[in-house]
Amino acid sequence: MFILVGGVVADRMPRSRLMALADVLGAGAYAGLAALVPTGHAPSPAMCLPAVAAGTATALFAPAMDGIVPTVVPADRLQQANGMLRVDTNSSLLLGPALSGAAVALVGAGWALALNAGSFVVSAVLTARLRVAARPPRKSSGWADLREGRREFVSRQWLWPVVAQYAVVAALNANVEFWAR
Repeated sequence: MFILVGGVVADRMPRSRLMALADVLGAGAYAGLAALVPTGHAPSPAMCLPAVAAGTATALFAPAMDGIVPTVVPADRLQQANGMLRVDTNSSLLLGPALSGAAVALVGAGWALALNAGSFVVSAVLTARLRVAARPPRKSSGWADLREGRREFVSRQWLWPVVAQYAVVAALNANVEFWAR
């Protein structure tokens, strides 16, 4: 749901700036988690605020990144660039948990989260340096765009089970991680 809002926001402000702001939000979220975890007292309600902030950061970053790629990659290399991004994204989804586990084993959960926060800071600095041409302002309202996005989603019945499946997988994954603590 937040990704739809992120897409509307990404269509209305400079995407590189939105990506950098999302990274700053993600850095703050993981820094908050890094501060909570080592105390030995990290109740679920206190962990929820940074978790929501991290999810919101992702929901803002992803549509902005998808929209910025065609502006920084030549048209004849766009398919190759998108393929490379997908391979890198999928590789990070496979390697990320293993590297995270190794970091937790080596330095502890708090420091592993702090390292993650640092990676967001590095990304924010690099992303803020991207220079892309300004886009013309949107003529439609954000609400109209959200309604159009909802209409497009509803019209694609094949997409519903994919989204429902991913929601279940994400919920189960979060539940497994929570109970593993």
